[in-house]
Amino acid sequence: MTANGYGSGGRGSVPLAEVLSAGSPILRTVSQADRVVNGTGGTRMICVSTGEDKVGITSGYVGVLVKHEELKILDMAQVSVNGALMLSFMVDVGAGSAMNLMKDLLLQAQLHNMKMEFRFPESVEEAVVAERDGQVIVRVATEGAISLRLLHQFATIFQEHQSNILEIEHEADQHEGCFSSVVQYRIAVTSDLRTDILYAELQKVCLPEDAEVFVRRFDDLCRPKRHSLVVLGASEVVVPYDILHQIMEEAGVAIPDVTGMDPWAAVRRKIQALKGISDTVLDKVKDRITYTPGARLVCAALKALGFKVALITGSAPARIANKIKHDLEVDYAIAQQIAVDDEGLMTGELGGAIGQWMDEFRKVDLIHLLADREHVAPKDVIVVGDYPVPDGSVELQGPRIYFNAGKHRNMKKVLQLMGFSSHETKELHGMYSRRSGESLVHSKTFPTVPESEYASASDLADVEPDKNVKKFLLRLMGKENAHGQLSRMLAPVASLDGTRVVTISQSTMHCMCCFCLEFEYRVPEGGDPNFPVKELMFSAKVEGFECEFLPDATIPPARPNVSKCAVTMVSLPSLPTALMDAVFSVCKQHNVNIDALERLSADEDQMSALCVSCTLPAQKLESLKATLLRCSQDFHADIALQREDVNRWSRRVIVFDMDSTLIQQEVIDELASYAGVGDKVVEITEAAMRGEIDFHESLRKRVSLLAGAEAKPLFAKVKENLVYTPGAKRLCRTLKKHGFKMAVISGGFTAFASHVKQELGLDYAFANELEIDAQGRLTGRTIGPVVTPDRKRNLLSMISEVEECDLEQVIAVGDGANDIPMLSTAGLGVAFCAKPKVQAAANFRVNHCDLSTLMYLIGLNDSAVKESRARDSPRD
Repeated sequence: MTANGYGSGGRGSVPLAEVLSAGSPILRTVSQADRVVNGTGGTRMICVSTGEDKVGITSGYVGVLVKHEELKILDMAQVSVNGALMLSFMVDVGAGSAMNLMKDLLLQAQLHNMKMEFRFPESVEEAVVAERDGQVIVRVATEGAISLRLLHQFATIFQEHQSNILEIEHEADQHEGCFSSVVQYRIAVTSDLRTDILYAELQKVCLPEDAEVFVRRFDDLCRPKRHSLVVLGASEVVVPYDILHQIMEEAGVAIPDVTGMDPWAAVRRKIQALKGISDTVLDKVKDRITYTPGARLVCAALKALGFKVALITGSAPARIANKIKHDLEVDYAIAQQIAVDDEGLMTGELGGAIGQWMDEFRKVDLIHLLADREHVAPKDVIVVGDYPVPDGSVELQGPRIYFNAGKHRNMKKVLQLMGFSSHETKELHGMYSRRSGESLVHSKTFPTVPESEYASASDLADVEPDKNVKKFLLRLMGKENAHGQLSRMLAPVASLDGTRVVTISQSTMHCMCCFCLEFEYRVPEGGDPNFPVKELMFSAKVEGFECEFLPDATIPPARPNVSKCAVTMVSLPSLPTALMDAVFSVCKQHNVNIDALERLSADEDQMSALCVSCTLPAQKLESLKATLLRCSQDFHADIALQREDVNRWSRRVIVFDMDSTLIQQEVIDELASYAGVGDKVVEITEAAMRGEIDFHESLRKRVSLLAGAEAKPLFAKVKENLVYTPGAKRLCRTLKKHGFKMAVISGGFTAFASHVKQELGLDYAFANELEIDAQGRLTGRTIGPVVTPDRKRNLLSMISEVEECDLEQVIAVGDGANDIPMLSTAGLGVAFCAKPKVQAAANFRVNHCDLSTLMYLIGLNDSAVKESRARDSPRD
């Protein structure tokens, strides 16, 4: 059942008095809905509000919900699309109480001049857009503004592949006087869709538009996993010219005519033309090699973020490829070795043990070999090369990027296509350029670039006023996301010349669709200046959209001097409405504008985690953080405030304490208990906690009580009875999937840290070593260096160096005072169910005894949680 179009504010709305009258259709619908009692004894209702984006709207609605004590929020989503707001929440209300709730929400909608609609789904599944068999991310980048023609061609191809567009994001950028656009689609696809076929079809329509496209499977994040392999070409990719041509010109050899030849056969023909030429020309070309602008940035940034980078080339001889490998610090360089005779002359053939010529099939074999070596899934291999459209003879499961240095000028386009925004790319550039060619490894942090330094899409699109150019802004709201609707809406205007898209956005939530299009139209002589908007509005109406047309309007400019942040709320088993009311009220008080709401938890019957993407005045950041901390304490919930910058998603190493963190026990207590000295160890532990003895003395005394115990059976019994913290296995499994390196650094003992490392799939384990005599008995002493608080910090730093990452990219998790130096050193220190002193020293706090909630702080969404939970063992 649906009640549509009732609310206040905007054209076409019904006066509130009429809506609330006893005989109104909407209240008759509500009365019917109140009689549809679901399994929880209440009414499930979806509330959707649309209108102008303003600070405090979300707070107002949640303030209404909190007054209805019987109400339970099941889901919540919000998006701000170029100044238009769409807020949707699904609630479970008590039987017979839907009418009162709707009255209150309609009054709140009138207060903010918003529209409000209500739907009554029979199930949660009915309330969400079917994700079909998976989702795909498609990014298209153009030099200059994107055309309506290309947007229509993309939408038509998606329709032909039975795919639904779920989301469209658009970003404009201006650098050194050059304007560029990137549009990202997230689409729901069928299980039989081959992304390489989709890529080939999209790339064909991109070529005439001077656009490039990137297609990959969507698996939790809008950018590729850190644990990916990026394969680069040499000539016309990282090097801005054909290397073999440079060699031939240096040698004074005419470049053979290879017109119509297969690219690999052409390379072979050129190498054969070098027969009899001294190999010294290779050194001359090698010594003066230059790189494509942005090549050093791309390679250094990808390496710093945890990607593996390989150079596979048929056009650069091995000697030159190794030079490129050294200069760009990539992980692998595989190339053909030109044979040289005893007189130092090239033979025109290949050297090496096998002497096999490079071709497409051998390149694919090499890619698979490197992927296997690095434990990278085939779908996570990204190939960047100078081939516009693959011929389909060889199928690669991973994405492709077409890059030609002569055409594209700067390799930063590779980062943009992979999913990095212009803001993020500039952060990476700032980090790298300050290094003057040095490695990224030893930087303190990625620089934070104020959001105000970047212009909005409208600012970037500003051109010299032209009386023949009309600007239009259309906002469309639809009650469903129908298959192929965008293709049908754009069809009447797709062939128009003189159109220039300024911004395009789409969002889908609870089956509702919000679409925004701002474009310019150069009116032909004698033409109708309003022709394109008339056609668009008519086709949108046919598709069931409500249209809002603003002639000569411009998207509101970005707020100056603001910080982009993410607020993560977690409370088990579900988020209390009172907590959300408090958080959103605090946001309103601090002039925080909420850009988006994303539910992170996977359970369909209750919402336990929510991410709030927002912008706020930079000077209010610390005040907001302190106030949210008080909310966290008042409601016994976990609330984290983080900047939305490179640091947040670049983390790739996590270090855990063991006792009372990864496992629920203290190992020394377990050993003492089975050895029969448990009471004495507890006394020493309590004395240490009172500060009567220091860490070293406490450890020495407790270990001494174990003297004489048989190590093997004692260790076996303790290992058998270890209890892992809820969510520990789920968390570690998910992080491993996303390429994290994981370590345990414990003040406990090596035998158990190593066991935990093996059970959880960790990469490193450090702990104290118990001494065992020749008879297999404990001596009551430790050997080797003791894991002190300072050594924990030093080991964390050492792991960071070994993994070649910044300390800012390291997460540390612990519960004890001996973890404080480690938590303070890491970029993200998390106090897990810790004492107040430890919580005060950490960046973030997790007070729910479920380690998997840490995934939400890292930025993983419900897709990651769902997949990991599906594989849980009963014990976890």
